[in-house]
Amino acid sequence: MHMKFADIRSRAATATVLVVVILLAVVGGPLPLLMLTLAINSLAISEYNRLARLMGYFPQAASMQAAGLLLITMVWSVSLGYFPPVMLVLFLPAPAIVCSAELWRRGQQPFVNIALTLLAPLWISVPLAAFSAMGAMVLPADAARLYAGYFLLLWAGDSGAYFTGSLLGRHPLLSRISPKKTIEGSAGGLIAVIITSILNAAFFNVLALQDWLLIGLLVNVSGTLGDLVKSMLKRSAGVKDSGNLLPGHGGIIDRFDSLLGSAPVLYLYLHFYA
Repeated sequence: MHMKFADIRSRAATATVLVVVILLAVVGGPLPLLMLTLAINSLAISEYNRLARLMGYFPQAASMQAAGLLLITMVWSVSLGYFPPVMLVLFLPAPAIVCSAELWRRGQQPFVNIALTLLAPLWISVPLAAFSAMGAMVLPADAARLYAGYFLLLWAGDSGAYFTGSLLGRHPLLSRISPKKTIEGSAGGLIAVIITSILNAAFFNVLALQDWLLIGLLVNVSGTLGDLVKSMLKRSAGVKDSGNLLPGHGGIIDRFDSLLGSAPVLYLYLHFYA
């Protein structure tokens, strides 16, 4: 697997724009970060819906978008103390609403459509809700540093795996799902994450070194699983990328798959141990 200069240049240009947008949202405070999270959710669900249709299924697009919007906004509001946690029980009727809505649709395989409709908020919106709420797990003054350190871990893992795998990759990690992902690449990503965890402890003192190292390990492992799940979805749909919005990176799901896999794990770690 060899890197092409044009691919690297396109990937770097897109990454630069993403970094600027994300950092502006991170330093802007809770509301800009919420807006970014909602935008990622909406675009990711749109890609998910397109992939499902390529497989011949027709989930309820409007229901998925509405559920994601409401779930993320409500979890974010609860995390900041605007609403009591009991308000989250309002989502309990959601499965019944989705099932009922399918009664008036004329598509085939209604229960597959119901399952895919409910999967979207579980796989996409719940992790993004955890992401939007994790800043509330630390002091308000430390939230920006926590998010910055987290994104650095994600980028270090992805970039380390990409470049190491491109240069040295020989042994597939899980060829049935992702032929291009290699053991060497995963090792390179882990090394990059360990180095970044040490740097995070030095420059973002919101957490101790042992916490950053443990978080780095958890983020790397769960992020890799998120990447593989995304690859499984694309393989099922028979496509190379989840979308084409981000040149050099594919779609929104392609770029944020590691976040979808790791955000709930990081949230739980912060809740119970940090």
